[in-house]
Amino acid sequence: MVGIIGVIWLTENEVELKHISIKASKRRQGLGKKLIYEFIKENQIKRIEVETDKNSVNFYKKIGFKITSLGEKYSGVERYKCIKDCY
Repeated sequence: MVGIIGVIWLTENEVELKHISIKASKRRQGLGKKLIYEFIKENQIKRIEVETDKNSVNFYKKIGFKITSLGEKYSGVERYKCIKDCY
């Protein structure tokens, strides 16, 4: 196993991605993107959303998520809502 994702089902075809992890030695090979896209395809997901921080926001932006700043949700920490509509 090289990667894992965890989701919360919001509706039959909408999910909130709670976490994603790729084995350290396998990162930067496109596996995170492949894992998300395969999950979307296998489960016929129409919408996926995730809340993240500055360290991960560019990953989601690169794979087609729309990014919205939530501002400083925690003291000194800006958070982002990332949403991808999958039709």
